[in-house]
Amino acid sequence: MKKRMRISSSGELASMQRALIQQAEATIGEVMALFKAEPPISALSRLKFEKITTDGIFGEHLNFVEFLNQTLTYLVCLYAGNVLLKRNPMEEVIINFGTAPGHDVSSYSGTVICECFAATSVKSNEKLKKDILRLHGNPTAKERLVFYYSHNADAERSYIEKLANQYKDVACGAFRLTPLYPNINEILAGTATPPVSGLHKKSPGAIHRRGYTP
Repeated sequence: MKKRMRISSSGELASMQRALIQQAEATIGEVMALFKAEPPISALSRLKFEKITTDGIFGEHLNFVEFLNQTLTYLVCLYAGNVLLKRNPMEEVIINFGTAPGHDVSSYSGTVICECFAATSVKSNEKLKKDILRLHGNPTAKERLVFYYSHNADAERSYIEKLANQYKDVACGAFRLTPLYPNINEILAGTATPPVSGLHKKSPGAIHRRGYTP
């Protein structure tokens, strides 16, 4: 399934964000019904192995574990795309939601490249470090960014700072569910746009906040 998309407006991103949130609500309802209807082990087995739901953008059938991982990663990718479009509305953004070669998110010209992920920890499988290394020293890009979601990101600040001191040509941005989505009902209604927060920019000995104002 082709999952590479060219995006030209924040409105397109907002529409996909709403679709993901709506599908998440529907899936949670299905999971609750499943636990009420079946014995616990049977329900858990179906969640892990059966394709009981679909992703909110492409309609691909997924098991619940795949749905969890994919939905959060998609949200990070959309967030990264929104950052790029807010900074340069005249240039399209390429988002690679799948596993095709190339970076997860990039400007159409390729001068800005991004990797995106969601994980329980930025240290898991050295994911943050691997993504930074993938971008580090890229000869054609003017900016190299890693956007990530980790529930323990604040507690891992020292680890992120250590990487910051090693690879100063890559900036990192932490995606947050809140206050990124302060009012889910407004997002669903299309009357609110998730704000774009700043990036952590590396400099010797510290991680500094560099804000990008839409």
